[in-house]
Amino acid sequence: MPTSTPTTVPAGALRAARRLLAPVLWMLLLLAVVVATVSAGVAWLARSEAGTQWLLARLPGVQVSGVQGALWSPQFSIERLHVQGSGALRAITLEGVQAEGLVWHWRPHAKAWIGVDAALLRARRVQWQSGPRTQPAAPRSLDLALSARLAALEVDELVIDSLPAFRQIRARAAIGAQGGSTHEIEQLSFAWDRMQ
Repeated sequence: MPTSTPTTVPAGALRAARRLLAPVLWMLLLLAVVVATVSAGVAWLARSEAGTQWLLARLPGVQVSGVQGALWSPQFSIERLHVQGSGALRAITLEGVQAEGLVWHWRPHAKAWIGVDAALLRARRVQWQSGPRTQPAAPRSLDLALSARLAALEVDELVIDSLPAFRQIRARAAIGAQGGSTHEIEQLSFAWDRMQ
């Protein structure tokens, strides 16, 4: 019966293989460090009050004050948020914003990148200032990259340009429901001028 002799790899071939694999291993290690650093930075921005304040202060056209809590936390509030827009929206100002029972979702369905469920989204006052009047073009799609389910939406006062204020707005809402195909508002109630 013939016996097989183990083959040995020459030492020079092992050294050559190590030299070829070393840059690949260093690149993989560097990639892992970059991914871990970016993940830690995003977590700090979204999960800490200081990170949230830093992020909101750097958004273009956004002025914010009185931030309490973190974006990626169950409770979050802003005393005043002003967004300078363009086109149909010149500016929007929200005062006394509170969000409770927030649960965030990554890729809630194929059309949305991020989703949020909220037990309560409340604003004491919202002021909408329209831009120049133009003939609006019909949107090609109402699909959004965001989905939201709001168990309770409350706005004490909504002012649109110089119209009389809408008061005590209450509703439940779902944006991007049923896989992004519908937007729903339920149990809507409000007072406007002399109408209830």
